[in-house]
Amino acid sequence: MSAPEPVVPVRERMRRETWLAIREAAYRLIAERGFDAVSVEDIAAAAGVSRATFFNYFASKPAVIQDPAPGDREAWSRLFDRPADEELWDSLVAILVDFAALSADQALAVRLLYERSPELHAHSAGHTHPFYVDLREFVRDRAAPGAEPEAALLLDIALSVSGTAHVQWRPDPARPFAAALAEVFDRLTVRIAPPTS
Repeated sequence: MSAPEPVVPVRERMRRETWLAIREAAYRLIAERGFDAVSVEDIAAAAGVSRATFFNYFASKPAVIQDPAPGDREAWSRLFDRPADEELWDSLVAILVDFAALSADQALAVRLLYERSPELHAHSAGHTHPFYVDLREFVRDRAAPGAEPEAALLLDIALSVSGTAHVQWRPDPARPFAAALAEVFDRLTVRIAPPTS
């Protein structure tokens, strides 16, 4: 018998519902009109909240697209629980593929918004998703003394592979991005694996 689901306090549940209502309204309006044609007031009205309430949840209009959902950080932090003796490259591949699977719906929605609203790219310049900040910290913690440059290089290679795979991937429910990313990493690993004698 499985353990019962933890009870979420009403206030926390209401905050999450409001947060999601604002994000869903923003996604819908931006998909219909484009990012620059939608105001914070439009989003707030569509979500049934005031402008002040919008800013209680999001610091800016771009934050509606960029901020992780409540509970996301706790979910992805479990991805960093990797065996201590695992090779860093193997950990990075597993973490990035698992993160792609964990955030599949969100990533697809954001991808479609960027395709429909190219102006979003200008609003995203310089923004780093908190997952990648946490991933860099994981790599710093795992790097052996004196091997920090190599660890940073492995991370940059893994992120480059992930970014390139995302650009090349065509959204398809039959082939989610996590599966496509895993295939790319498999092909790359086969090509760069040292020869066995």
